[in-house]
This record gives sequence, structure tokens and C-alpha cells, in this order.
Amino acid sequence: MAMDSELIARISPEHQRRLSWFEEHQGDVSASPGPLPGGLLLVSKPKGIYKPGDLPYALSIKINLGSPYEDGVVEQTAGGGWRLSYHQENDDPAARDTMYTNRGLMRCIEDQVPVGVLRERAPARRRSEYDVLGLAMPVKWSNGFFYFESLKPSAVSVTDPVSSPQGSLVATLEEVLRALGNLHMQDADDGLPKRHQPLTLLWAIGKARQGEDRLTPWPVARTQIEHLISMFGRPTDRPNAYLPFLALARTDLWELTAKPPPAGPGRGPDARRAWLADATPPVKGGLSTT
Repeated sequence: MAMDSELIARISPEHQRRLSWFEEHQGDVSASPGPLPGGLLLVSKPKGIYKPGDLPYALSIKINLGSPYEDGVVEQTAGGGWRLSYHQENDDPAARDTMYTNRGLMRCIEDQVPVGVLRERAPARRRSEYDVLGLAMPVKWSNGFFYFESLKPSAVSVTDPVSSPQGSLVATLEEVLRALGNLHMQDADDGLPKRHQPLTLLWAIGKARQGEDRLTPWPVARTQIEHLISMFGRPTDRPNAYLPFLALARTDLWELTAKPPPAGPGRGPDARRAWLADATPPVKGGLSTT
């Protein structure tokens, strides 16, 4: 969705003008944008997160090449939307609110106010150029990362019903729901089942719907599954992607290209995680054919 009348009614005209620039230029390639008429800045040169002094909210974020943080990877979603995670300013999650930029993004989360997003391109000239990704809503903060979902087109939730275009894959929502009901899942600290396995299955179904390869190498799968667990897992869930990646292989829904080491004395979770990390070529996993 784009900016609607309800949002426009509760932000200042100056704020609206600046957000409109990102909405109107979505899909463009731009140099670092200069100020709008009246001196209204859109980005901060020294910082990735820009919070103007005249606004209570952050206005924009830049995904810069060579960032020291493992963030800024745009994940496409069904329907043409996208998600991404973005590291807070300051390495220490406990120190989040010491930085005014982070406080500005937290205010955006609280009041549901979007920000503009720019992604730096590989330099073709001396000056930097950016893809204007448009507007995104910061929807969550967790363990030092802010999580964003695009507004236009909207990021479709991973819990939306999806079907696979690949006929050999699990093809209907009813089958998936039955399978989810048969999963053996550990309980979280709140006594409710953890979401690691359902989220991993839904991630794989989403990939299938978009026509991507059925089996995904572990290094790639790890990043994407951890991102989903951080966004949609229970508050006490740790984003241990290797657990569902391996556990699902005990069901008819999941396939691995190599067999994990058997459980036994001295072969606990750390050994299985090390096996995944060290395997050459990387172990691939994904929905099985049925």
C-alpha cells in the first residue's frame, strides 16, 4: 500500500513531502538525493539512519556497500514486496536508546510511520548511486536489528496461504496444515510450541511459489530462516536455523542432500551444527517431492 489519508492526516506537511519523494521515485536510480525546496534533507551523509531534528521520527535509511553489519539483504516476498533487516546504530543492543537515530525508528514502529529506503549500487562512476526502494514500514526491533516491510507493493506475510507452481511439491494448503499438525515441536518458555519448523516450511513454500530452486544451500538458508524466526518467532525463540533445517528431514515433507551424523554420546546439537557449517559442498535442504 502507499501512504494513505490516515497517515497523511497525522504527519506534518514537511514530513509528507519528504516521504512522497521516496514514494514517487521508487524504482529509480539516483545519486544521493539533495535537499528539497526549503532545505528539507532526505538522507544523512555520515549516518545510515537519518532522523531530522524537526521530526520525532526517523525519515530514511541507507543500505551502504561495505557496511560492517550483516544486514541490508533485501528478501523478496510473494506479490512483489520485500523485507529486510537493518542493524541499529551502536553495536550493543542494550544501548539502543542512547542513540537518537534508533529512538526515531522506535517511534516509527510505535506510531506506524514508514521511512524511505535507499540501497547503494556497485560504483560505476566516482560518485555513489542508489536504488530507491521506496517506502517501508519498520515493524519490529529484535536483538540489535530493525525489521522492515515494503509498503508498495506490500510485503505479503509468510503466513499467507500459498501454493506451489511445481506440481511435484506439496501443492495445497490443506496438506501443509495437516503436516504442521503432525510436527513434533519443542515448547518455548511460555509453554507454547516453537515456530521454527512451521516458519521454515512456509519459507520453503514461498520459494517454490516464486519458482526458485527447491533445495537451498545451508549458508543461504541459514540467513533467510534466521531472519524469519527473528521476525515471527515467539519472543523467547532463538534464531537457531539449523534445528528446523535438520529436524524436518525426519518428516516426509523435507529433503537433505546429505545425511546428518547420528545422535549419540558426544554428538549433541553443536556437533550437528558444525557438520552443517563445515560440509563441502554445502548441504542443501528443501521441500521433498511426493
